[in-house]
Amino acid sequence: MILPGVKHIGILLFNDVEELDAIGPWEVLSYWTRNHPEDGFAVSCLSKSGSLVQCSKGLAVQAHYSYADVPPLEVLVYPGGKGTRPQLEDASQLNWVRQQRLEVPLMTSL
Repeated sequence: MILPGVKHIGILLFNDVEELDAIGPWEVLSYWTRNHPEDGFAVSCLSKSGSLVQCSKGLAVQAHYSYADVPPLEVLVYPGGKGTRPQLEDASQLNWVRQQRLEVPLMTSL
């Protein structure tokens, strides 16, 4: 859900993403955003299509948003794992990430 006036943190999901690299930040960031709403942040996960993603060790995770409907982000977390390798050959993925770099104030990778 897009909340007006809320700064959005997005964690990018893709097939074979490393669970610890995506779910670890989710746990920390969601704890913070839920226990300190006065800070004005919300955290969510996104994937290219917004659909279910199969992580590297078999965990299935449902994204909240797709690239097309994700709200403007204040922070983008790009997790690691063996799933990053195919992303290097995906022109649409690279273009999306490059566009985010122009718009998102803080990008980080694990």
